[in-house]
Amino acid sequence: MKEVAYAFAGLAALAGVHSGAAGQPALTSAQGGNGVLGGSDPRDSSGSFYDDYRFRLDAGQRIRAAASRPSGSQLDPVLEVYGPGGGQALAANDDGGGFPNALLEFTAPRSGTYVVRVRSYGNSTGAYDFRIEPLTQLSATVSLGAVNNGRFDNSVPRNGSVHYIDYEVQLRAGQDIVLRMSSDAFDTVIQVFAAGSEGGSPLAVNDDFGGTLNSALLFRAPRDGTYIVRATELSHGDGAFVLRSTILP
Repeated sequence: MKEVAYAFAGLAALAGVHSGAAGQPALTSAQGGNGVLGGSDPRDSSGSFYDDYRFRLDAGQRIRAAASRPSGSQLDPVLEVYGPGGGQALAANDDGGGFPNALLEFTAPRSGTYVVRVRSYGNSTGAYDFRIEPLTQLSATVSLGAVNNGRFDNSVPRNGSVHYIDYEVQLRAGQDIVLRMSSDAFDTVIQVFAAGSEGGSPLAVNDDFGGTLNSALLFRAPRDGTYIVRATELSHGDGAFVLRSTILP
């Protein structure tokens, strides 16, 4: 990783901010700075240049990150968030701040050190402005009922650029639950996670069902425990939805 002196407002020292430094700071206030991608910068597997920023986040902590192109730059910035241990990106955004600027909101599924990556789209290079800030924590987990009426708007947390609301349900090993989600405002998606694993791959997921943009799935619990039913969307959109659940004997 290259070492570059980034000027972060509100940060007394740069130690721990850029990916090459030891001892990562907790994100407790807005930070801003700038950088340049290109030349001898590291590249990811797709060949895109990137810079990494590491922060400690608490479970449930929400952040907003933005990467924008200043005047004179040719960079098309992309934002990605990686969890503790790396692996696949937990959130990503390209033009959420209006082309070519990237903007995303993210909720940490567990406590640990997260990487916020600013990378180039394709072979684009140039300067960027970067800002990251903590957001007010929202309680997004509620008890799952038979009929759950919800609405996506700016008061609802996002994973990347898409809204979500999590519902908690207790299931026995081998028990089936039928889930149906519908909306006239956006393309719905249902996901099911084991509690505490919301940052990983879902145990079950459905986007479109029955030739519509609504979702439905049948999930059988592999073991006794708490499961998270996530009502979300294929792409960012606001509006009302209904999530219906039927737990079979």
